[in-house]
Amino acid sequence: MAREEYRQVHNGKQIAMIGFAYRNGMRSDMPSWYTAFARSVSPTKEIEFHYESLQPDLAPKHMQQKTRMVTDDQYKSFCKIFCDEVNRICGQSYFEHEDSDVLDDNTLYEAYRQGDDPLVAAAMYCHENGLNHETFASYESYRAAFANEFERLVSNPSEATIRLSAVDDTKVHASFLAGTHPRLAAAGYHEIVN
Repeated sequence: MAREEYRQVHNGKQIAMIGFAYRNGMRSDMPSWYTAFARSVSPTKEIEFHYESLQPDLAPKHMQQKTRMVTDDQYKSFCKIFCDEVNRICGQSYFEHEDSDVLDDNTLYEAYRQGDDPLVAAAMYCHENGLNHETFASYESYRAAFANEFERLVSNPSEATIRLSAVDDTKVHASFLAGTHPRLAAAGYHEIVN
């Protein structure tokens, strides 16, 4: 399909299209000499017409966000923690943190911008996609994991102890029976008490 589009729409000029994509944030595993060469090729009139004129007010803002996403080292760290935890919870190599599908995910980037915890985001992703292979044999082990997660989310340890003593164990037990990851139950409780 891509070859046919290059032929029909771009008169077979692939490098001009690839260069346009690089200049607008596309990442590549190609050698730097190739990307530099492709970036230097001027866009054709077809490219300017089809892509540069498309939504002129929205495109620059969208590209700025994409550029921030792929160059922000803290976001990359967030993605690595997220991917590693998804892999741990689901018990397989589900994600590689360098996957463009992960780094370019607007939902994940928004979670990062809002200051969400990457471990909570990973548990939520696994829960929503049926990937949770982490099991707890007893309520006691689940309750201990819930307490550990809550303590991790609360900045003040003495406050965590006080808040944990007030937990409604029937609700935590219901989460255990429902198969909800203890991190999600702890994050929910943390939201309620804060």
